Amino acid sequence: MSLSGNSLTTSTDSEIERLTNYLYGLTYNAVSDFSISLRGTIASAKIDGIVSYTIITPSTGNDFVSLGNPTAGELHITTTADSSQAWLIAQADGINVEIDTDGNGTVDSIVMTTWPELQAL
Repeated sequence: MSLSGNSLTTSTDSEIERLTNYLYGLTYNAVSDFSISLRGTIASAKIDGIVSYTIITPSTGNDFVSLGNPTAGELHITTTADSSQAWLIAQADGINVEIDTDGNGTVDSIVMTTWPELQAL
């Protein structure tokens, strides 16, 4: 399955959100192994600046996607507001979030968490 496009915009009387250059790709096989591909750029008054995201190492796992979480893969997120960036790195037992608060390319902190904790945010 794949969903992609150049621009998707939603608007209300007071807000406009725009998703550009986006891709969501999902493949899985008969034994429930899956792979996810993502990329896109988000612009919204709800966030300061523009946020871009892309999977730089394919997210993979085993189990139906609605039940299982990736056990490998890396998602990179950047923002123009303060040049900060983060890497979400899937692990077999959870996820590591590496944060570069000033955009200099050096990880300033690492948060180790589980998928249920991350999904509860």
